[in-house]
Amino acid sequence: MQVPAYQLQIGLNELPQARQDSNAGPADFLGATQAAFTDQAGAVAQRIDHGLAELYSQQLQEANAVRVEDARNQTQSTINTLLYGQDGALTQQGAVAIQGHDAVLQSLDQHIAEVSTGLANDEQRQQYQRWAADARQQAAGLLVQHQGQQFRVYQRGVGLATIAAQQQTMALNYNNPDLLDAGVSAIHQAAVNLARLEGYPEAYGAVEAGKQASAALQDAVHQAVQQGDAASAGMILRQFSGRMQAEDLLSSRQQLQKLNDATTAGQVAAQVMVQLADRFDSTDFQRLRQVTLADPALSNTALTSYQADTAKRAGLPWQPELLQGDAAPTDAAKAYRQALAEADWRQQLQTFHGDAQQAWAAMHSGAGPVQQAVAQAARQGGDWLALLPQATQRYVQQNQQAYAAGDGQRKPATLLEAETLALQHLGDAAGPQLQRLVLNEVGRQFHSRKLAVQNQQDQNRAQAIQLLRQNGGDYAGLPVSVQAALSAKDSQRLQNFAAGVAADQPQQTDWRLYYRLQNDDKLLSNTLLAAYRDRLPDQAFKQLQNRQQHLQQGGDIPEQVPERDVLQRYMREAGLNPQPPASDREAVSAAGRIWAAYNSRLAAARQHSGKPLSHQDIEQVAGQLFDGVQVQGLLFGHRQKPAVLVDWRKDQVEVPEQDRAQIVAALQALRPAQPVTEDQVFYYYLQHKGLWREAD
Repeated sequence: MQVPAYQLQIGLNELPQARQDSNAGPADFLGATQAAFTDQAGAVAQRIDHGLAELYSQQLQEANAVRVEDARNQTQSTINTLLYGQDGALTQQGAVAIQGHDAVLQSLDQHIAEVSTGLANDEQRQQYQRWAADARQQAAGLLVQHQGQQFRVYQRGVGLATIAAQQQTMALNYNNPDLLDAGVSAIHQAAVNLARLEGYPEAYGAVEAGKQASAALQDAVHQAVQQGDAASAGMILRQFSGRMQAEDLLSSRQQLQKLNDATTAGQVAAQVMVQLADRFDSTDFQRLRQVTLADPALSNTALTSYQADTAKRAGLPWQPELLQGDAAPTDAAKAYRQALAEADWRQQLQTFHGDAQQAWAAMHSGAGPVQQAVAQAARQGGDWLALLPQATQRYVQQNQQAYAAGDGQRKPATLLEAETLALQHLGDAAGPQLQRLVLNEVGRQFHSRKLAVQNQQDQNRAQAIQLLRQNGGDYAGLPVSVQAALSAKDSQRLQNFAAGVAADQPQQTDWRLYYRLQNDDKLLSNTLLAAYRDRLPDQAFKQLQNRQQHLQQGGDIPEQVPERDVLQRYMREAGLNPQPPASDREAVSAAGRIWAAYNSRLAAARQHSGKPLSHQDIEQVAGQLFDGVQVQGLLFGHRQKPAVLVDWRKDQVEVPEQDRAQIVAALQALRPAQPVTEDQVFYYYLQHKGLWREAD
């Protein structure tokens, strides 16, 4: 606080001064008569002088008292400033307050000496110094008292800090029993000291020490659980349970039980995922492998160096005795033959660039004869397989028939199956809470695995599609590794796509897929579009790709809001559902075609104008899409159909007479000497309605 300073009220020159009088009488200077008179007058004067002396003495005492009081006030103000002023000694807290106050007393002593020097006489100095000694002693007492109080505060803070530091150390070293034991002892001693400092009995300190130590051990258990270290948490509960409060012990055991349950759930779920691993991702290569290994053939060159080389490449020991005899092969012989056959199958697939028929034939007759047969058939024509032995032909045909019949396909894993397996692993002794936890973890890992498999399949399919577009649709020309990575479903799908690319057929648009991606920004943002390139022709693919890039870079597309509203209004006016359910395949396909045409025409309109489209421009584009086109009815007559849904190759478009007359007149004016054909009229009518551009 700000202590007001005391100002000296008087100066030294203002105090009464001492005076010296003569001792000679009147008779020494006057005659007798005159002296008598003078004596009488002197007596009167003496009486007067004595009164004046008394008055002077009284004034001097009053002056001394005032001057001393002024000095005391000045000193008291200094004491107040030193003790209570800004940064005063009694305002200090904590460790600073107990570092000693010698500087304060030295400043006070210096002030007292300066004030004493400035006093007028010894009487003033004696009175002031007596008072100043008492004031200094009182100030020193206050300083010592404050120092003691702050030392106790400091002691309390150190004790609490000791407990906190030990709790932190125990939590960080939860797996070190020696440090835990030392921490408990240190906390106990600190708690007892704090109780003694506050004046509590030792028994109270012991109780508080037990609480603090128990809380520290509970924190250590919690830290171990957070780190997933069930062993350390269990160690703490075993070795230090006797030093924990009942509530803390119960809470810690519950935490450990939750960790153990979570660990059990994770382990059981992982075991189930391993059991079902082969059924999450069934590639076409795996299917062919299953067909091949169902009846593994051994080359006619068995027991030769070729089989030995195959075993060496597969990292298998060469055990020809397991290949001899077919009457009743042992389990070891069966396993060895299957391992050797699989190694041979992989090698032949690489040799014949993924051609399963040639690989099967090579497994039965050897790679050399098959290569010769293929080369001879290429030179002379005919079937290369017919040039091989009948047994080889039967083996290849047997595998082909098995593959065509669907053999080798693994039944996809289901969540219900995974949950059933998990409960079987748990056994009947598991409680309902653990069962729920395990089922939740199985569901989480199951869906995570399915998503990972789907993402990997998308990447594999995207790579294969890109290569097929580059090599002109030569599926057999794909690297074996690419073919082997495709799922059985994707393999057949891309073989059909490759055939279309090789035949240079127009690619068909999957309008249901286009509609879903166009109207679901979240789905579009997370979709690998390249994996669906076989179902999205160039125009539709680029539209979705541009939209996806914009979404991933800047979020929503502002201009899409009015554009979407306009199109959906026109669709409703045409009797179409702008947001058809996924179950209505025909309606979804129609919506996809409408959106593709709409986006295409909007892009063309923007490019033509060179600036953002106005609301009127958007209305005009949408209106053209829903301009009525006259087509032949299903049974008789004709009907109106929105232009965007008309396929001039399938719908029997009828040119209205008014439009026909206008087209004929325009063509005759342009080329008077040439007759106007029906094909020309039909072509220009399609162009006028925007049908030719959309369909061709």
